[in-house]
Amino acid sequence: MSTSGRFTIPSESNFAEKTAELARLWGADAVRNSDGTQLDDEVVALGMKVYTAYFPTRAHNEWITLHMDETPQVYLLTGRVLAEA
Repeated sequence: MSTSGRFTIPSESNFAEKTAELARLWGADAVRNSDGTQLDDEVVALGMKVYTAYFPTRAHNEWITLHMDETPQVYLLTGRVLAEA
C-alpha cells in the first residue's frame, strides 16, 4: 500500500535530489527548511507544501527580545569554567 500526506520532510541547500528521493519513499506532502537555510528552487518545484522553520528563542531575534512573554523555552547557562587538570 502506498499513501502520502500529512508528513513534512526537512531539507536544506544543495540537498534537492535526496529530498525528492526521500519525499517519494516516505510519502511526504510538505517540505520545510532545516535550521533557517534556504531551499533550492528544485525543492520548491517538487510541488509540495513549503514551510519555513522559525526559531523565536534565538538571541539575535529582535522581536523575541521585545516580547519575552512569548518565549516558548528559556535556556539556562552557567558561567564557563576551564578545566586545567
